[in-house]
Amino acid sequence: MKGEEIMNNKLEIDMLGTCYITEVFVFYDFPQLFLCNTETGTNILMVCLDMNSEYTEYMALPLSESKLLEAYRNRVSLYQLYSKPEGLLWRIKQYHNVEVCEATIRNPEELTEVELPDEDAFLDYEFDGELENDETYIVNISELEKRDVIKLSLEPKESHVQEIDCSSLGDILIHFQDAVNSIADKGKSIKGKLSQDTKEENLINVVGFYAASFGVKFKSNKISDLFGETTASKAILELFELFDLKDNKIEIIKKLGEMSPKAGIKYRKFINSLRKAELSFKAEVATPKKDYINIAISKNDITKIYNILSEHSEIDDRTISLKGKLVGIDVKQNKFSFLNEEGESFTGKLDDSICDSEFVVPKDVSIRIREQVEVDDMTNCERYKYILLEVRESK
Repeated sequence: MKGEEIMNNKLEIDMLGTCYITEVFVFYDFPQLFLCNTETGTNILMVCLDMNSEYTEYMALPLSESKLLEAYRNRVSLYQLYSKPEGLLWRIKQYHNVEVCEATIRNPEELTEVELPDEDAFLDYEFDGELENDETYIVNISELEKRDVIKLSLEPKESHVQEIDCSSLGDILIHFQDAVNSIADKGKSIKGKLSQDTKEENLINVVGFYAASFGVKFKSNKISDLFGETTASKAILELFELFDLKDNKIEIIKKLGEMSPKAGIKYRKFINSLRKAELSFKAEVATPKKDYINIAISKNDITKIYNILSEHSEIDDRTISLKGKLVGIDVKQNKFSFLNEEGESFTGKLDDSICDSEFVVPKDVSIRIREQVEVDDMTNCERYKYILLEVRESK
């Protein structure tokens, strides 16, 4: 059937992979001029060149976000886009009843008149200032690609400035990923270390930028299971549910109390990176299961959240039980040294309740310790302290 695959909102192209149709500008029996998005986040503008009983042909033009924005605003014609592309052009041949389309590279300098749009042809798109901001769009993309999709619009000093300094953006991206990882960890890690499995399962990729103050697109690295959940879906949703609480102190403390202390620490560091950069932000989140979150957090909200997190040190405090070898006790200086079964070293102070106890070292024991984490607000560095609460003989 002619156009059967394209009517299913996607094209499979041998050299480009799966191209999902995100917007149609001209439709006559089937899409004639339309925008696609590849699995790597590349925008591709497609125009139909020819259709016959054997195949349909398109010219494919990869577009950067800035060039796409110019096209949306009718600042550049279709002729200019195709005759002076930013990179490669592809001629796509879709044979009817064949699943995968053929792609061949075309040199823009060798394009014929038939392959180029009219010189006065424009998208004639009614631009509203923000691209692809419809809930249906982001949910559909997430469902089609089976990946979590996040759109984060950073607003420097609550303005529409489309620039941000490299160090601030780097901090934000790092602490964003750390926050997701720590929420997913559910308190399994010790000494602040996350397992490699946790990191891999919750990896989030930056796939592009979009028209906003400073818009960043993210997608989960893993695809969803049969139930529409990726390994990162729950942690991503929990993080943005935290944001949605804004400065509701009671609910923030309650929510963080259900997570590991590490989650509260990493959340505070992420908030602090936004605070130091003087940013507000808007975000859209969608999962393959059709979960959707749309929030806006002001610069003032971020300051209030940060103050709440800084005032409540209990989110940085937890009690953990370990098995291993007690290797040293110094009652005079009130210190202990312990190696767990994985060979990790823990040193710290004795709790007042056991200072007068008698200890035999070295000895295999089970212990209960309190882990406290302090964060330097200037450097965002973490420092771990341990207090020995109880020592029991191993069974």
